[in-house]
Amino acid sequence: MFSEKRDIHPDVASMTIMNKEPVFVQATEPSNIIWENRYITGVNYYARVTAITIISIFMLCIAFIVIFSFKKSQ
Repeated sequence: MFSEKRDIHPDVASMTIMNKEPVFVQATEPSNIIWENRYITGVNYYARVTAITIISIFMLCIAFIVIFSFKKSQ
């Protein structure tokens, strides 16, 4: 737990959030982090990256065409 001796300005130490004094707990160790999507590897991973890249390029092209056509019509 955190030490009771804190080097905090008295005005800051008396601040409340919704009339309650905030309580802080120590964060877990980095080794306790649960990593999501670790099971996605190989061909499946590269297929997802390729699909996202193609969709992103497609959306950028559509945005470019729309912006260009609106600029041209003025």
